[in-house]
Amino acid sequence: MTPPERRSGKGAPKGKSSHSEGRNASSGRPRGPRPTRQGGVGSDARLAAAHLIRACLEQAKTLDAAEHDVALLGLLGTGDRAAEGLSTSDRGFARGMALASLRGLGLIDRRLAGHLDRPLTALDPAVLALLRIGAAQMLLMGVAAHAAVSATVGAAALDPDARRAGGLINAILRRISEGGPIDP
Repeated sequence: MTPPERRSGKGAPKGKSSHSEGRNASSGRPRGPRPTRQGGVGSDARLAAAHLIRACLEQAKTLDAAEHDVALLGLLGTGDRAAEGLSTSDRGFARGMALASLRGLGLIDRRLAGHLDRPLTALDPAVLALLRIGAAQMLLMGVAAHAAVSATVGAAALDPDARRAGGLINAILRRISEGGPIDP
């Protein structure tokens, strides 16, 4: 008679694969946060934040007015539209990213300009907004560089105007991450 097989913590015999590893036993879905649309976890919040700062800077709107406009686009989702847009915590995170970007705009733009071979004004506005959001997360908000870069590149994949610039966004944000946060 052979000894009983030892079992791993995930329920599959040790050394054998199981279809349910890394999945929720009751629903069969992968464990952890679910990705949003095609961009990945947190990408929708970054895209909404980019739209917020674009409305503030390009249309001279207050952040509250910009939030109203972005909510109408269905990105933020407020009131009856909340189910279509972001969760309450992601709406707060989007607003926080937009505020940090706007408050630290001079510092962020100087850091971005130091890593580009062209003026910031030569960039597509959607790409520049996403770069500012990504840089604000790392430099001013203390978001881990890998998370900020990954989710911001994911947000670019969701934006038709920035979709082709994912490689540029990735490269610039990685260079910025090597420089460390800005001391207040």
